[in-house]
Amino acid sequence: MNTEQPIWVFFYGSYMNFDVLKDVGLVPDHFETARLSGFDLRIEPLANLIRSDPHRVYGVLATATHGRDSRWEMATGALLFVAWNGNATGRQ
Repeated sequence: MNTEQPIWVFFYGSYMNFDVLKDVGLVPDHFETARLSGFDLRIEPLANLIRSDPHRVYGVLATATHGRDSRWEMATGALLFVAWNGNATGRQ
């Protein structure tokens, strides 16, 4: 049982697919569609976010817990998600 507090994570690319997240042990309790301003999506060959002021990226904000044993963090890697820091805008 994981007792850590959940954080909001912005998922994009393949990780917007909840079947993909489930495969790495993440089933979010809460989620909503979202956009992240100031970034663009570049696929070379994996989906990556790059800073780009005039662009925005659409994805999903979802709750997740993190820690040294989090399978989803190991699978996505630090570069494949952006932790919620107030920059992403969810559907109100």
